[in-house]
Amino acid sequence: MHKRSLYPLHGLPRQRQLWSWISFDVANQSFTLIINTLLFSIFFSAVVVKNDAIDDRIWALTYGGSMLLTALLSPLAGAIADERGLKKTFLIASGIMCGVFTCALGLIQPGQLWLAVLLYVPANFAFSIGENFLASFLPGLAKQDEVGRVSGFSWACAYGAALLLLILTAGGMLLLKMEAPEAWRPIFVFAGLWFLLFIVPTYRWL
Repeated sequence: MHKRSLYPLHGLPRQRQLWSWISFDVANQSFTLIINTLLFSIFFSAVVVKNDAIDDRIWALTYGGSMLLTALLSPLAGAIADERGLKKTFLIASGIMCGVFTCALGLIQPGQLWLAVLLYVPANFAFSIGENFLASFLPGLAKQDEVGRVSGFSWACAYGAALLLLILTAGGMLLLKMEAPEAWRPIFVFAGLWFLLFIVPTYRWL
């Protein structure tokens, strides 16, 4: 009788490729959590716009514009990547683009609305299109009956990364007295650097 391994990827081939694929999922948690979920919309309203009457509308237009750009360009980018064998190139390019523009969010000063828009829109576009390219690799890494196991383990790793990021972000804010939105710019740089660091395994081994 064989004991079942507690390691979800046990027995699967291409272990290094699987982990490099998961690493990108870990990387983009910094953008998902710190930028899109927790901090940047508050920073945008409180520091960049500073007008309660219009801040929500401007943020909605900014976020919506980035998603519209993704919807318009994703099919074209996907077709080019498939035809020319550029999926990995496009995936890594999207990760670098998102990481760099996320770091650049730390340059935004109070009232610099256009700079905030010009930095956030390409960052969120790169994040979103990168998600599409990442998903396209899974059928080539796992058989049909293995996809659920691999994607579930990747989700668990990403969830763990998000918890770690939450602890690091909250701890840093408390220790460095960065509770006010005006003080959050270094956190955006940290989010970008996290993204860039964890796409290195993807670049090397996927």
